[in-house]
Amino acid sequence: MSTRPELQAPPEIFYNDSEALKSLKYTSSSRIVEIQAKLSERALELLALPDDDVPRFLLYIGCGSGLSGETISEYGHQWIGLDISSSMVNVAVEREVEGDLLLGDMGQGLGLRAGVIDGAISISAVQVWVSSRNRPRKMQRTNKNGKRREWVLRKKEQSRRKGNDVPADSKYTARKRKSRF
Repeated sequence: MSTRPELQAPPEIFYNDSEALKSLKYTSSSRIVEIQAKLSERALELLALPDDDVPRFLLYIGCGSGLSGETISEYGHQWIGLDISSSMVNVAVEREVEGDLLLGDMGQGLGLRAGVIDGAISISAVQVWVSSRNRPRKMQRTNKNGKRREWVLRKKEQSRRKGNDVPADSKYTARKRKSRF
């Protein structure tokens, strides 16, 4: 089954109070906070906002606990956070984030006039994109254990460098064997 939340269950089921409690642990980890801040800074750079010291009005899609909103505020911008989960918005309210918060689905629109928002970021979308890049493509064939030939060859080479006795590579290396073998 897919690990993408939107394919597992509706938001009120997947992003419930237990997920919100996990988010509180997430936001208290200094390592996670640092990574999230770096992602947010990079997202702001990619927006290529004019460098004229004028605060901008940004939309933070999938704000969750509002962690990236802190970085947006540190850069002097105003922001609106939008999230599909009431439990996650409640976490952001408890954390007393500086931005305004909306409960809603971006797919349904916001009803704002054109030009009101100067830019939008979605760190959660970036995280989903990065994690999906690390998965093997469906087109690539793998053996029963899910280890591609290249992976097996790389591991064998590592073992050789450590001085271990490793069988020679052949066309049969990492092949899928029949069950009766």
